[in-house]
Amino acid sequence: MTDVFAAFVSALADALDEHEATAAELAARVRLSRSHLDRMVEAAAGERPAQLRRRILLERAAYRLLTGPGHILDVAVEAGYGSHEAFTRAFSRAYGVPPAHWRGRPDRIRLEAPSGIHFHPPNGLRVPARDEVSSMDLIRTMVDHHIWLLGQMLRQAGSLTDEQLDRPIEISVEGIDADPAGAMIAHVLTFASYRRTLVAGALHDAGCDDLDSGDPIRWIS
Repeated sequence: MTDVFAAFVSALADALDEHEATAAELAARVRLSRSHLDRMVEAAAGERPAQLRRRILLERAAYRLLTGPGHILDVAVEAGYGSHEAFTRAFSRAYGVPPAHWRGRPDRIRLEAPSGIHFHPPNGLRVPARDEVSSMDLIRTMVDHHIWLLGQMLRQAGSLTDEQLDRPIEISVEGIDADPAGAMIAHVLTFASYRRTLVAGALHDAGCDDLDSGDPIRWIS
């Protein structure tokens, strides 16, 4: 069952934007009948395939609302909804508030799910690991968090006044002569974390207090 479920998750990731694909067509891609696929996925994930897919698309929509400047209708269409109203109803049921309100005061992107399968930025799925986390998984997660947090800081900085933006932040800048890839990872894990904390503190002083000092625990959990 594990291999079949993994094949389904892979097919689901490939078909997220194929809104015309039916449940039967998705089942055929993993060589199962629709009824068999429904039973297998519900047993393995605690959700039926269509329910799991809708949740993943809503999580991706929340990410798009958080990181993109586009209209809510554009996000709704990408998530497979035919109207702003239908998307707003579905999003409100899932997140407790309408998308416009959530965009102004964002909260956790991931919705509760028994399977632990979630949308993972920028355009993939996060599946619980069967084995222990490797050092490369940890590094990739920290780099992903770095990219996400910088995006949030830039978005929040865009709401500040010129006077707030002109307030100095004390940092030091030194050149690095090293392997580019290794230097970038080392930067993210060391110097960048310090500088992110400084910027998060400055944003907090300016009234932007929803970054939790840039702590990755909230982002990962």
